[in-house]
Formats: sequence, C-alpha cells, structure tokens
Amino acid sequence: MKKAVFKLEPGNMSEELKIGKMKFPLDRMYSREHIWAKKRGNKVRLGLDSFLIENAGFLNYISIDKKEVKKGDNIGNFESAKFVSNIVSPISGEIVKINEKVITNPSEVNKKPYQSWIVEVEVSDKEDFGELISDENMLKKFIKEEIKKMEA
Repeated sequence: MKKAVFKLEPGNMSEELKIGKMKFPLDRMYSREHIWAKKRGNKVRLGLDSFLIENAGFLNYISIDKKEVKKGDNIGNFESAKFVSNIVSPISGEIVKINEKVITNPSEVNKKPYQSWIVEVEVSDKEDFGELISDENMLKKFIKEEIKKMEA
C-alpha cells in the first residue's frame, strides 16, 4: 500500500516546529528513522534530526560506507556518548558528496544539526519522497509519539 504524500504549503506554517528543546525546520522532510532530507535540485542532502541528536547525546564518530543506496539501506553509522546506530537512507540514489567536515568533526552535528548535512544523494526514485513527513501537523504527531515511546 502506498503512503500519502505530505506537502508543505508555503505561508500556512511557521518556519520551524519546536517541541521542547528540539527544533524541526519545515523546509525539509523527515524519515521515521530521524533522518532529515532537504532537496537541492535533483539532489538531496541528508542529516540527523534534533530528536535523534537529543537522545543520542554527544556524537564522537560518523562513517559512511556506501556509494549506491536504496531506500532503507544502512549507509553508515554513528557513535555517540549513549549508543551506536546505523544511518538509514530514506531515499534511493547515488551518494555524490560526503560532508568531510562533519565526518572529521561529528560534534558539528550536535551544534548545528540542520546545517551539518552528512551526505548528498542524487535521487534515482522520486517516489521515495512519498514516505517522508513534510506536513507540520504530521511531524508534530510523529515526534510526540516518539517522545512517549522514550518515556515508557
């Protein structure tokens, strides 16, 4: 079953969603694995969202393992003060650029999660965007559900 496509309607929403200390800019889309995706022409930059950073703590290592990716693939991993986790690509395509500044200094992601993209992907299947969250209300509901899971 195909999921609904959520679209941002410029002018109808604030610039970012704030929940507690976490911020979610609304100029990008979000995966259920807490990866943000920001379109740049036929390419997309991917990074880690505030929820993931808030729960992971201080990042001390990021690695990227793949060049060609499919939606749902692990493209690398990160280590933090609290755990080690995979970075799951929300889209299919080819990694055309890796942000070496973030790879060599992962704490940049803690300081500026939405300026500190990790990879840039040339998209091969635009239908992958249909499963990403870009509607402010849907994003708010999703993050609040994630917070409840953490508190349980």
